[in-house]
Amino acid sequence: MSNVTATNGQWPNLFVVGAPKAGTTSLWLYLDGHPEIWMSRVKEPHFFCGLWYDEDAYLRLFAPGAAFRLRGEASPTYLANTGVAEAIKRVSPRARIVIMLRDPVERAYSKYLQQANRGIESRPFSIAAMEQIESPQRPDGRPSSYVGSSLYADAVSSYLTAFPGQVHVIMFEEFASDTRSQVRKVFEFLDVDADVAEHVDATATNAFSLPRSGLGEFVQHSRWIRTTGRRVVPRRLHALAQRLLLKRSHKPPLEPEVDALLTDYFAPDVERLRAVLGRDLPWPRFAPKAVR
Repeated sequence: MSNVTATNGQWPNLFVVGAPKAGTTSLWLYLDGHPEIWMSRVKEPHFFCGLWYDEDAYLRLFAPGAAFRLRGEASPTYLANTGVAEAIKRVSPRARIVIMLRDPVERAYSKYLQQANRGIESRPFSIAAMEQIESPQRPDGRPSSYVGSSLYADAVSSYLTAFPGQVHVIMFEEFASDTRSQVRKVFEFLDVDADVAEHVDATATNAFSLPRSGLGEFVQHSRWIRTTGRRVVPRRLHALAQRLLLKRSHKPPLEPEVDALLTDYFAPDVERLRAVLGRDLPWPRFAPKAVR
């Protein structure tokens, strides 16, 4: 986590803080398409997690948007990493925070499939999940990619405490089923022209895909190429590049035993999250009668 306290430069005042694999890339694009909002060309700077160490370089990401009332970024690591809410508060106390959440079992499995497709993960999901249940935090204190990053209650509570009245929470399932309505609610929360939502392209971003060819596999397995491509290729061509390199596919089914294991594990945290948000959650496996 970054310990920044400086106030020089123009800090962003809009943060999409996660969770990973919960629709943050799509929302980033919709926000960037609004004429009153400037979103960083680098979608995920991860500055407040200590992964971007140059403060001046970070602030330069937002310099082109100096004339915009809202300047933002979207780093999904900001949700689960402890202390990030307070770090953002120190430099941008009036910031607006958007949190996107997804059924924790589905989110964990989706993240696993992404890592496996990129050649980063070679273990079966059952083994990886069990290991992370036993150690939901990495040795450096960061949350594990699958299990730790799907524990939401404390993370959401920290943002609600640090930014009272300045946090908007979206459920991925509702976002996916009625995208324009959910984007409109975000724009209303941000006090910008909400009618822009009627013109967004509601096509899913980062849907489960497999490489079309050896080139697609090479690109998918290279983080450097993916990161550089996002910066160099014009955004209007991102969808075309994905279609040329990747093909949509059906996710392999989650093993019932692993599903049951993770449902039992996450159930207490989901109950706490329900209390923190004061609302029902659109996750059928965690409905009271379905919790094992």
